[in-house]
Amino acid sequence: MSKSIATTTTANTPDIESVKVTLTGSPKAITKVIHSLYGLRFSEVNDWSRPQPTQNPNEAISILIRRVSLD
Repeated sequence: MSKSIATTTTANTPDIESVKVTLTGSPKAITKVIHSLYGLRFSEVNDWSRPQPTQNPNEAISILIRRVSLD
């Protein structure tokens, strides 16, 4: 399973950025990691997108978008 992070700056508020966290793997593994991250108080389970299938067999992707203050 891989995890990647990308950032973009919001035009109206330069001190706030959107951060995208992606999980790629089997739907079962994605769900397990999302629940583990919830247990670590990293994110709420419902903040993640529903796992969507990729072109690879038994592989899905789920995304979390979080706005972060740079103060």
